[in-house]
Amino acid sequence: MGEPVTPGLGVLIVEILERRTGIETTVEMATGEAYAVFNIAWGRDMGAAWEHVTTNISPEVEGASLDFFMTDDVVRLEDPRTGETLWKKDSGAQC
Repeated sequence: MGEPVTPGLGVLIVEILERRTGIETTVEMATGEAYAVFNIAWGRDMGAAWEHVTTNISPEVEGASLDFFMTDDVVRLEDPRTGETLWKKDSGAQC
């Protein structure tokens, strides 16, 4: 039997986005880009420390873009309805 999978460094970001499936979340990136995310598919490459995320793919969300990012590039998660910060880089925890 194989070794258990150890969560990557972006596991908290993935958990927050999964918990909000179907609810829009704004994901702000270090590049200044922002993505409207309704659902995610995610994984982690062998030897990688951070997870990768594909957005709005299953189910497809009409009018929402399909985006791909690495969790180490995320600087903030926000609820666009309330403006509440759900996670912020360097805070390490849900606000």
